[in-house]
Amino acid sequence: HAAGDAVLQQVAARLSASLRVSDTLARLSGDEFTILLAEIESANDVAIVGRKLLDAMNEPFDVRGGTARLSASIGIAMFPDDAETPEELLADADTAMYRAKESGRNRYQFFSRSMHARAVAQIELEAELRQAVVRGELVLHYQPQVEPSRGRIVGVEALVRWNHPRLGLLAPARFIPLAEETRLIGALGDWVVHAA
Repeated sequence: HAAGDAVLQQVAARLSASLRVSDTLARLSGDEFTILLAEIESANDVAIVGRKLLDAMNEPFDVRGGTARLSASIGIAMFPDDAETPEELLADADTAMYRAKESGRNRYQFFSRSMHARAVAQIELEAELRQAVVRGELVLHYQPQVEPSRGRIVGVEALVRWNHPRLGLLAPARFIPLAEETRLIGALGDWVVHAA
């Protein structure tokens, strides 16, 4: 904990040093910070700050005499274009941050309306996935494992599919990442083992 706290202090110092006196830096929770840039004229100005913040995070951090490298993902939302209330602005910046993480981390991402629609769809799909096991919507398909040199079956692989009532049969790529992200993967894995 002490080493983690020391790194967080270094992160805060670097972020603060990259900002103007008129900007506001706050730690939201854990390793999440929020920055309010006042009097910004264009999105290009925000992009310049975003790049500067990422560059500041690229330098190694001192951790008890050793070094550690961190990456950052930055979500950007603009007032009043993206949101009109502080709560909406934070939510939109958070959505953009998760998109930056999905895109490979160590980058910044501006919020867009399509992200909002995607986030809402993901929330709905997550709620439906939670009920899929209870409703009996998951099915297993078995794929033979073949020994190529002899051409004989040596085993089978159980592959889960989701027979979604509205979207039809969904391949694992459509819902497994969501299950992992939302910590439903354990329950889903238990179901697969039991059903197989």
